[in-house]
Amino acid sequence: MNTADTADFTRHDRADRIPIVVQILSVIGFGVFSIVAVSLAFSENWIAGLVVGVVLAAIWSGSRTFGGRNHVDQGTAHIMAQLKPGVREEKSSGNSSFDAYKAETLARLEEESREFDDFLARLRAARDASEFDQFMTDRAKANQRDLKDKPE
Repeated sequence: MNTADTADFTRHDRADRIPIVVQILSVIGFGVFSIVAVSLAFSENWIAGLVVGVVLAAIWSGSRTFGGRNHVDQGTAHIMAQLKPGVREEKSSGNSSFDAYKAETLARLEEESREFDDFLARLRAARDASEFDQFMTDRAKANQRDLKDKPE
């Protein structure tokens, strides 16, 4: 393997090369440390115990052992997608033909989505205009009835 191949490894690939025994021992060690730390903090003050417990739970939930990293990354991507709906993180599949097809399909779907949104806006405007015209007609009829019913 040359240096270019080594540099191409992601953090996930490097973590998978750690022996399972080391992973198990680190989980056990962190678990024991967490229990002792929270117990000592609770014995001093219940608020300190709560804070230490929350901090350790946050660290533990981010652990790759329990799938926390991927979940955190997906949550971050979801939040970023909500903040910037028009911006997508483009990842290459390694197949340029598929990437071109994917980009073309996504562009077509976005255009169809815009067209559908425009259609819905026109439909709502037409419905609103129809309802407003009906309201004005009903109001004019009510005014005419009121004028006829009024004694002079």
